[in-house]
Amino acid sequence: MSNKLSIVCPMFKVTEFLPELIDSLITGANNKEVEVIFVDDACPDGSGEKCFQLLANSLGKILFSHEIITLCENQGLSGARNAGLAKATGDYVGFIDSDDVISSEYYSTIKNIIMDEEFDILEYGYSEFIVFPPILTNRNEIRITDELSPFHNGFFAWSRIFNRSFIAKSYFPAGVLYEDVPFVMSAYAKANKIFRTNSELVGYRQRDGAITSTRTSTYSSLVKNFIAGYFDSYASFDNPIATGDQVIKSVFITLLKGSKIKIKTDRNLFYKLSLPELTKAKGIRMSRKSKLLLFFCFGLCFIGIRS
Repeated sequence: MSNKLSIVCPMFKVTEFLPELIDSLITGANNKEVEVIFVDDACPDGSGEKCFQLLANSLGKILFSHEIITLCENQGLSGARNAGLAKATGDYVGFIDSDDVISSEYYSTIKNIIMDEEFDILEYGYSEFIVFPPILTNRNEIRITDELSPFHNGFFAWSRIFNRSFIAKSYFPAGVLYEDVPFVMSAYAKANKIFRTNSELVGYRQRDGAITSTRTSTYSSLVKNFIAGYFDSYASFDNPIATGDQVIKSVFITLLKGSKIKIKTDRNLFYKLSLPELTKAKGIRMSRKSKLLLFFCFGLCFIGIRS
């Protein structure tokens, strides 16, 4: 039986969270049509060994095929995901971070859509949690999107699955923070058929030390990726002006959130690093309303540098 879905799961310093992840996979993706590819990104805490042990202990009830890839050197999230992608054999590919969990209805929801339709991208909902995995809702409302979907529910690669043949030549850029942004934006720029379900299929853990929960001056990388992603992909969008409007809006929101960086000198640096990116943004095709919003973006930077 061929694999319908491959799930790529990078691992790095996640030993304590692996039991909940694997329990959720056994509950929500326990099907012979699923393969799970775990990537041990040269973990110093023995995450790879822990994963092997947990899988071995549950071997009698696991139906999905699984493999653990061990990288000799730490390659970061991008490198680990790319290594998993290279091994994937499913018709579709999804991602899950090793400190998160999937819904008990994860694969059954996806399979119902796969059986009826062929698509480039399917996006779905998620719910954030801190300590205990959330109760994820399953409304299974499906519709073809006619909006600029990358901006609908965040740029997380794990909140979508992709037709593997569609992303066959795609990869996550190495050495880039917030690497999901360029990957997802590029995919949406090329996609012909996108589906969205309102079902929450992933529980997204918020924890101290995670890049998305601790903002520093490196948060400026998100501003850079939004703007660079536009120039890399805008020509492929049907309406580049609408794309530009969404990019400027996202940049504005990011700059507002940057004001929450706790250390003053680091907050100042965030705005200093963002300012040159805004200069590049002047070349974005946008509406008059967004041009005004870009003006406010410059204002936020100047205030943030001096405050």
